[in-house]
Amino acid sequence: MKIMNKSKRFKISIIPFIFIFILMMSISFHNCKGFGIPDWTLEITFEEGVSGTPSAGVYTYEELTTIEYSYYPIDEQHTVEVLLNDIRWPAAGDIIMYTNTKIVVRLFDIRGNWDFTLEDNDSDDEMEFSIGFFGENVLSGGFNDSQGHSGTWNIDDNVLTITYTDWLDYVLTGDIGLMNGNWTGNGKTGTWSATRQQ
Repeated sequence: MKIMNKSKRFKISIIPFIFIFILMMSISFHNCKGFGIPDWTLEITFEEGVSGTPSAGVYTYEELTTIEYSYYPIDEQHTVEVLLNDIRWPAAGDIIMYTNTKIVVRLFDIRGNWDFTLEDNDSDDEMEFSIGFFGENVLSGGFNDSQGHSGTWNIDDNVLTITYTDWLDYVLTGDIGLMNGNWTGNGKTGTWSATRQQ
């Protein structure tokens, strides 16, 4: 009968452990995609009245891939709003994939509450107040502001016009995609910007 020395017994006993180690590393390697460039998911959702590319769906891209996009309203009277991870982006442009991303494409609807800042061109004066827009459609309606004033609003060819009916002769005009622009009133001029309240 052969008698194995300790060294041979040790080599034989570690073979199963080596096999298990290789198996575990193989599984980890597979789960980590080979420790290479990660993939990210782009999920695009369309609401009613919009079209463009890429179309609605779920896509997978390698990290740092540049994705070009362009969206538009089916009815040219309306305007598209693009939300990228809940932040407003232009209706056309490109994004670089570095995380999982959700894009929602919808018609721009100003109705709701917004925080406005008005700056005077001739001084450092600044006014801050909120405006609540309402209406039967997304193109025109009325509003009330936190100062107790009111008036009307309308959107034509991506230009928003806010006309006060009881605050001197104040009128605000601007780009609805950026929600900023110019104002006039009480013999003064200036610029304005607004952000939607959450």
